Formats: sequence, structure tokens, C-alpha cells
Amino acid sequence: MQFDPIKSTLKPPETKRLKLEYYELLSNFALKFNLRRYSWAVWMAASMLRRHEGAFLALVDAMQAGAPVADCLKAIEAAEKPNN
Repeated sequence: MQFDPIKSTLKPPETKRLKLEYYELLSNFALKFNLRRYSWAVWMAASMLRRHEGAFLALVDAMQAGAPVADCLKAIEAAEKPNN
């Protein structure tokens, strides 16, 4: 059995236009997906900072005092623990 070769009815400029529209659609989808992911990450970071405010403030104080990393970790560990 033999088949005839498939011939495209699209002319080169139309093909280029369709490819550009396809890539634009994909990039818009990726942009929306990334924006959702970034907004989720910001929300999670804010939630963690609120929940662990004591540790955050202890870290800020230690860093402002110029403490080394080991002392900063000790300050976080010694900070007031969250209830939940």
C-alpha cells in the first residue's frame, strides 16, 4: 500500500503566524502559572513569618548585633515557639 505525500495548504507566512500565535499562547500560560506560583510563595512566606514572629525578631536582633551564623541559629532556637 502506498500513500500520497501530504501537502500543506498553508503558505509560509501563515505557518509562521500560527507558530507565533502558538508560542504567544504558551508564554501567556506560563506567565499566568508563574504568577500564581509566586503569589502562593509570597502568601506562604508571610504566613510563616507571622506564625514564627518570635524567631524572626530574634534573628533580626542577632543579625543587627553582627552575630555569627552559629549565634543566629542559637537565637532562632531559643526564641519563643509557636502554639500550633
